[in-house]
Amino acid sequence: MLPAVVVFGFGIALIVSPLTATVLASADVRHAGVASGVNNAVARAAGLLAVAGLPAAVGLTAADYHSAAAFDSGFRTAMIVCAVLLAGGSVISALAINNDVLRAAPDHPVPEPECRVNCAVGGPPLEPSRGSAAD
Repeated sequence: MLPAVVVFGFGIALIVSPLTATVLASADVRHAGVASGVNNAVARAAGLLAVAGLPAAVGLTAADYHSAAAFDSGFRTAMIVCAVLLAGGSVISALAINNDVLRAAPDHPVPEPECRVNCAVGGPPLEPSRGSAAD
């Protein structure tokens, strides 16, 4: 079970960052918050459906979790279903996603960030610092 889950985890890690960047880059700046929220909600809903629906889709029942042979068979089928769905998703992505969305257009240059300071606990400052606090 561990090798399949590790490969699945690496695949998801390679997909999530570029997909999120593409989704957010394809939305207008004024809709970035909504695009991020929708992207996050769809990701959580898909994860929930996968955890709740995939075992039922491959025929795993509560009794199968107590039988190693039945669980192994169901898990193998679930991994095949996941691989087929991910391969189909990659084909759809290759055909449907505009590859130029992350490149800066000459008429729309990418703006420089207002600040480059970030604190993981407090978050980034809302306004860039313009001197000392005494100013």
